[in-house]
Amino acid sequence: MGLFLAANVARRLGGRLEARNLESGAEVRIALPLAVAVGER
Repeated sequence: MGLFLAANVARRLGGRLEARNLESGAEVRIALPLAVAVGER
């Protein structure tokens, strides 16, 4: 459920969430537009 919520938040902010399984464990990346990350001025 946590990844579902995180993906929805990222999408609403114009970003994305990517998750994949690796041999060493799970990898999760969240990408957000820079204007959202630093706040529009």
